[in-house]
Amino acid sequence: MTVAQRDTPVRLRLAKTAHLAHYFERRGDALAFYRRVRRVGEPPPAFGAEHVLYHSWLPGFLELDRGEVELIRLWIKQGGSPPSLSGALSATLAARGWCDANAEMRLDQLLEKAFTVFPAVQNPVELGAFLGEVATRRPRTIVEIGTAGGGTLYCLCQLAAADALIVSIDFPGDRYGEGADDQECQLFASFVAAEQRLEFIRDRSFHHSTKRDLAKLLAGRRVDLLLIDGDHSYAGAKSDFDMYREFVAPGGLIVFHDILMFPDTWGRGFDVGILWQEIAGKFHTREIIDLSAPPLPPPPNEAEHWGLPALGFGLVMP
Repeated sequence: MTVAQRDTPVRLRLAKTAHLAHYFERRGDALAFYRRVRRVGEPPPAFGAEHVLYHSWLPGFLELDRGEVELIRLWIKQGGSPPSLSGALSATLAARGWCDANAEMRLDQLLEKAFTVFPAVQNPVELGAFLGEVATRRPRTIVEIGTAGGGTLYCLCQLAAADALIVSIDFPGDRYGEGADDQECQLFASFVAAEQRLEFIRDRSFHHSTKRDLAKLLAGRRVDLLLIDGDHSYAGAKSDFDMYREFVAPGGLIVFHDILMFPDTWGRGFDVGILWQEIAGKFHTREIIDLSAPPLPPPPNEAEHWGLPALGFGLVMP
């Protein structure tokens, strides 16, 4: 599936190598897991330069000389034709197709990046179907509760409208996914295009002050997509739904992740499935579930879903 990009900004992202190196070290277990179950891929690269350039959905990194960083930064900000760069860098950008403003995003390439670079804790079949829904809607305002390693956040930023506001609500060090630390948040800030805005509320979602902070950031904007993937306990997930659905626009979408998690299978505190059954009985809903996924525990390798069990997305429809 391809995604047509209207009024497309420069699809390049600029990051500090120190932030990437810290991220790869902290998320190394997840990256190694995906390499192992898929039997493909290479360890994250090591860099010598201070900055690297990467593309919104195409693979690879390019190290930049210090003199090229500001030219690239200005190009990303202003758009237009590529600046006067060194012959080698210009040739590499052209050869990789990174300068083609008319290129259409391929969801399979974006999905690949979500597991080989910014690992999402997701079943890939389900994540691909969910991202297809997001691409169709191209939301202007997104709130994600529970960011962890940022893989899903990365995908949402690439599929959101060119002028989107994206808000991450995530508590550092949470038991359900190792919330992002300071350096990771600085890396995540590179996820967005020039006209997009990414904001972080680094607090527990059930605090009244968190809701107040979100209201300030929204400043009257209505939320097109609310993704609930934080505290997986019954009370935590229900609190997120009850507290934040008032911000959702008419026609907007509320999405739960891990609707197949039940305490009998996953352990105490993994109650999203119980809550989802209640919500599905009261609202118009749709489910995204990989019916071909293996049972728990997963076998070592499966070609399509990489041996990952179904986790499930639950969509509360307009």
